[in-house]
Amino acid sequence: MLTTKQLARNVFLTYCSTSNTMFKHCSKTKAQNVSANSVQAVKRNVSAQVLQQYKLLPALYNLYSKNKSTKQIATSLINSI
Repeated sequence: MLTTKQLARNVFLTYCSTSNTMFKHCSKTKAQNVSANSVQAVKRNVSAQVLQQYKLLPALYNLYSKNKSTKQIATSLINSI
């Protein structure tokens, strides 16, 4: 199952639970079309800590753009991938 969260204006992070993989892609690529060839970065075998941070993020960037704690989580996720 794919879940997508918006980290920045044009940066999305999609998690695939069947393969335990995270994909970092731009807004032009839809979540259903992500693959290792069509994304900016791929992280395979995501750890439980990274997955827990991912689940804490709201789905849209506008919801946490003013909150410092979620901004820090988002930047740490971007840097980890």
